[in-house]
Amino acid sequence: MNIKLRVFLTVLMCLPAAVQAATNAWTASNQATENGGVLGAAALAIQPGVPTTAYASGYRVWKTTNGGVSWQASDTGITNSTIEALVIDPTNPNVVYAGSYGVFKSTNGGASWAEVSNGFGYYMNFVTALAVDPVTPSTVYAGLNAGYGLWKTTDGGANWTKSDTGMVAAAIKAIAIDPQAHATLYAATELNGLWKSTDGGANWVAAGLASEGVYALAIDPATSTLYAAGRPSLRATDGTYGVFKSVDGGASWTAVNNGLPSANGKTNVDGRGLAIDSSSGAIYLATYGTGVYRSTDGGASWAAFNEGMPAENPVYPTGARNLKAVAVANGVIYAGADNNIYNYGLSGGGATISGSASGSNNSLSLLATISVASGDAGQFGYVYVAAQLPSTLGGGWYFHNGVHWLAWDGGPLPIYASGTLADTSLQVLSGLDVSGIVGTAIIVGYGRSESDMVSGQKYAVIYTIH
Repeated sequence: MNIKLRVFLTVLMCLPAAVQAATNAWTASNQATENGGVLGAAALAIQPGVPTTAYASGYRVWKTTNGGVSWQASDTGITNSTIEALVIDPTNPNVVYAGSYGVFKSTNGGASWAEVSNGFGYYMNFVTALAVDPVTPSTVYAGLNAGYGLWKTTDGGANWTKSDTGMVAAAIKAIAIDPQAHATLYAATELNGLWKSTDGGANWVAAGLASEGVYALAIDPATSTLYAAGRPSLRATDGTYGVFKSVDGGASWTAVNNGLPSANGKTNVDGRGLAIDSSSGAIYLATYGTGVYRSTDGGASWAAFNEGMPAENPVYPTGARNLKAVAVANGVIYAGADNNIYNYGLSGGGATISGSASGSNNSLSLLATISVASGDAGQFGYVYVAAQLPSTLGGGWYFHNGVHWLAWDGGPLPIYASGTLADTSLQVLSGLDVSGIVGTAIIVGYGRSESDMVSGQKYAVIYTIH
């Protein structure tokens, strides 16, 4: 029978020592394109709730529906050869916007595109940043290159108006909307620091980092904490540069670079992308030259996060870790390099295990999604659900055997369910008060056997209480 999981947890889950030994690693697409080149990406977008579906763009738009195992060209109707920005409507995954020489829009999941640049007129240029209002998705913001300003549409791209009063002209590299106050947005510029609007883009004021090279922005959806990163020319007043953090909406900034590369006593990192995983709070920094760095403590410290990512691309040796973009959702991460696209958390030949949380710690709901690897579909197998309390609560290991929780003693892993392996979704938590167990991580795994789950890395942390 097909596995249909319903896991209602009274304690939360993490990985036992037997499984910890086999950590996830980056997987490269290594896919050739139609003209013999190698697939790469300057922009990435993950479909909300479906991390196996993602878009990547560089000189074309590409789409995967199998977690990066393969990518298909998905740009019929886009007439320009450079696409520098991508964004998906958070309320309708069929609506996707692409920034090229002008703005292009798809209403059928990338199958076809039409240009929606009416109003740009004389100011027409390459669109290097896009953002969709999460509350009113017909409102979209576009940042243009070469000082041609920030633009806004309120009708899904049919008409655009210039919306940058107060902003000094500069190339706009990123736009971020505060998820807790959607009229508040930030624009990162290449030459003139960061800008902020609190009235939906009508008026702008300087928001710090008034130097060159702000290339990436990310906002923590839980706290509205703002992070910024950029090229080595991005520097604070003390001469440092790298990643900066603001907890007061850009009024003040703190350099948060502990663990990042340094030279001559200064942080030396070329930051091109920032992304925050709302399921865990982890922050990912994509750099040009040194790969990915991760912080799990709000930027206080960083560690290289490059396992499985080669230092040099054997097909096109310009640096496999020359990254330009990073995107994350529910523990699934994509990174775009000059000549490759990598994924993390989608190991096991296309297996995907992820989670989507809603609510607060006083009433948390969590949906887990398992997409089995193509070679596993239809095979007999097992599902494992485990729990480890954080060290502050004793750190004990527990497994659910489908009936109740068992303390794990280091022997064979108790099995939650067995049967024919198939894709499934499951309600892990439903309105549960988890406020007393902050710091615990939720893990789901499957395999044809315990050893197959471990060796094939067919498991994932789907949520960490934070």
